[in-house]
Amino acid sequence: MWASVIAAGIGGLASYLAGWWPSIVQAVKEVWIFLGATSPISHWVVAALALLALPTFVVGVMLAWQLVRPTPASRPDWHGYTEDNFFGLRWRWRFFDDGNIWDIHTFCPHCDFQVFPQNASAWDAVDRIRFKCDSCHSELGQFQEAFEAVESKTKRFIQQKIRNGAWSGSDAEAVQANGQTQ
Repeated sequence: MWASVIAAGIGGLASYLAGWWPSIVQAVKEVWIFLGATSPISHWVVAALALLALPTFVVGVMLAWQLVRPTPASRPDWHGYTEDNFFGLRWRWRFFDDGNIWDIHTFCPHCDFQVFPQNASAWDAVDRIRFKCDSCHSELGQFQEAFEAVESKTKRFIQQKIRNGAWSGSDAEAVQANGQTQ
C-alpha cells in the first residue's frame, strides 16, 4: 500500500519539476471533452471496440516482457556440466534425475585417454595411489589416500561448483586461483 503512495508521490514530484503538469491536465481535459461529445457512432460501439483491442495490447505487452526478461529456460542448465579438471585429472560424469552424480571416470588432461588408479604403496596397509597415462605416459599425480576418497572429494567439488554457480565458467578461474582445481 505505502509503496504505491510513495511511487505516486515521486511520480507527481517528478512531473511537477519537469513542468509536465500543464500537458497532463490538458490531455485529461481533451479526453473528457471527447467522451462527452456527440458522435455519429454509438458510445457502446466505441466501448466494445476498445474492449476488443485491449487483449491485443495486453498480449503485445506480454510478448515484449518475455523478450526483455530472461527466462529460466534461457539460463544454462547445470545438468550439462559433466566435465571438469580436479587434482590434475579430467573427470567426466553423469547425473541421475535427482541430481546425484554417477558414472564418474578419470581421463588424462593431455591426451584425453581414460586413466585408472594404480597402487603406489609398498605396503598393503597404506593407501597410496597414482595415475599414469598409458597413451602419452604422463605422470598425473599421486595421492596419499584411497581412490574412493579422491572420488568423494571430486564429487563434493562438483556439488560445490553447482551451488556456487562456478560450473558455468564465470567463476571457474576464481576457483582455480584458490587451488581447488587444476
